[in-house]
Amino acid sequence: ANLPLGDSGMIESIDYMVDDYEFQGGVTPTPIPTITPTPMPTDTPVPGGAGVEVTLNQATFTQGDTMSVMLKIWNGGADLDVGLYVVLEVGGTFYFYPTFSEIPGSLADFTLPGSVDVGPFELLAVPFTDPIGATIPLTWYAVLIDTGGNIVGNLSTAGATLQ
Repeated sequence: ANLPLGDSGMIESIDYMVDDYEFQGGVTPTPIPTITPTPMPTDTPVPGGAGVEVTLNQATFTQGDTMSVMLKIWNGGADLDVGLYVVLEVGGTFYFYPTFSEIPGSLADFTLPGSVDVGPFELLAVPFTDPIGATIPLTWYAVLIDTGGNIVGNLSTAGATLQ
């Protein structure tokens, strides 16, 4: 199935493929234990701190829907030099917005002024005009990273399913 990426002109779709595994030679594979993931806590702005929040307009998308990726950025403290990273995870592969490359890169590097609260604003709208053809989980991540490589405030996530 294809995940359309709108009118960015950089990439028309990300191919999501599931590999079939075949065991040959009479070898019986060792069962993989089931791991139950621990849900991540929802981040909330801390007075005096800085952070980012990514949200989606719904949790499940089908043909005819449009996924709206929204961002909110705040800083209640002093000015900060940061990079804003927005990443899409599909099938265990990470794609860095806006190029949707697997090579890490920030959306923008800037000075985040103190006492600012911006958003939420729409970063990207993704229309699903074609049948999706499979159930595909995806997760969006957003984070601010300072010039020393440290996370500023929080790592925000928003998950959805394509059906």
